[in-house]
Amino acid sequence: MENYLLSIFGIIFFVLGLQHKEEWEAEKSSFATLSEKGKKDRLVLTGILALAIIASLIFYFING
Repeated sequence: MENYLLSIFGIIFFVLGLQHKEEWEAEKSSFATLSEKGKKDRLVLTGILALAIIASLIFYFING
């Protein structure tokens, strides 16, 4: 990789994630137990993430 700063940030976030894995497991909730607003928020965020991934793939293939 040419961008070492992003690699360092990735490693830092990976290590932090491993350190707090147990806390995240305790806070995990299933989609069925969410309120209607929580379900809507999760669906919107999932849609935004999916669009961002699709857009990045399109830009990658156009410029690649």
